[in-house]
Amino acid sequence: MRTLLGLVLIASHSLLNTDAAPTDAGQAACSSLVSLLGSELVQSRSGPDFQSSVDDPLNLINNALIPACVVYPTNTTHVSAAMSAIYKAKSRYAVLAGGHSAMEGWNNVAGGVLIDFRDMRQATYDAQKDTITLQPGIRWVEAVTALAPQGVAPVGGRAA
Repeated sequence: MRTLLGLVLIASHSLLNTDAAPTDAGQAACSSLVSLLGSELVQSRSGPDFQSSVDDPLNLINNALIPACVVYPTNTTHVSAAMSAIYKAKSRYAVLAGGHSAMEGWNNVAGGVLIDFRDMRQATYDAQKDTITLQPGIRWVEAVTALAPQGVAPVGGRAA
């Protein structure tokens, strides 16, 4: 069974577009984003955090996908700017949030823009509205821990 799984992974990997060269649309979006957000929030392959974002996905297949750049938004204005540049350039994109997915192409992209939400990890509770707000990069244990002192917890998750 293990051998069969290995062969399936190898065969699936060979079908992916893992070309290291960014697409024209991806490169256009990245160039625009560097101008808008700066090189600290938008990194190419030579950036200090680029490889850790590419290697982060749970799925080995997605680790082989190389984006043109990685965007590290810290607020919703950055996310809006990223999405505007991506749509304007007609670039492919993927998001890397606090969760995980083994679905091909869900948390990485070849030649496009990867948005890594690792710097958006806040959990807040509005007692008047009885509403919890979670930013997309937060991990479940972080959300539960942050909200526990207020006597609330998010609904969801799973027992693992």
